[in-house]
Amino acid sequence: AAFEEWIGQRMFRGVLDLTTSELTSEIFGGIATAGPERLTTAGRLGIPQVVCPGGLDIVSRGPLAGLDAADRARPHYAHSPTFTHVRIDAAGMRAVARVVAERLNAAKGPTAFVLPRHGFSAEGRPGGAVHDPDADDAFRAELINRLVPAVRTVEVDAHINDPDFARRACAVLLELIGEPIPGPNQATPT
Repeated sequence: AAFEEWIGQRMFRGVLDLTTSELTSEIFGGIATAGPERLTTAGRLGIPQVVCPGGLDIVSRGPLAGLDAADRARPHYAHSPTFTHVRIDAAGMRAVARVVAERLNAAKGPTAFVLPRHGFSAEGRPGGAVHDPDADDAFRAELINRLVPAVRTVEVDAHINDPDFARRACAVLLELIGEPIPGPNQATPT
C-alpha cells in the first residue's frame, strides 16, 4: 500500500515491481494484501513500469497449524512462524493472470512484464516445495493471451531470484525511461 502511495506522489521516474504477491492475497483471501489499488497507480499516472511475478505462485496464509484442509492438501511450506505459503494451482494461476493483464492493459505509460521461465518464488524453483511448472505455464499462456500489444512481454530463461533475471528486468526499465544501459563496469544510474 505504501509503494502505491509513493508512486501516486510521483516519487519515482519509473517503477520496477518485482514482487507482486499481494495480488494473490487479494484474489484468494490471503493475509498479506495491499488493497485494491495494487498494480494500478503507475499505469494510471503514465509512469513507466516493469512488472514481474514475484510470489504470484503462492498465497500467504497464517501459521502452519492454522491451515484448513484444502490448503493442507496443496503444496505448501512454513515461510516463517507467521506465514505459510500455499501453492496456487493452474486454474488459480489463470485467474491471477487475468487480474494482472486487466491492470496492465489500463496503463497509460510504457509498460512491460518480465517473466522468468524457471519459477516465480524461492520455493518455486525446481526441487522447491511449491515447484509446479504446469501452473506457471498456465499463468504465462493466459497472460500473453490477454495482454494488449502495447504491454511488452519479455521472457527470461532464469528463475526470478537469479542475477540474470534481475539484470534483464533492470535493463528493460532503463529502456522504458530512456536511460542508457550501463556496461559491466559502470554503475547503474540512480
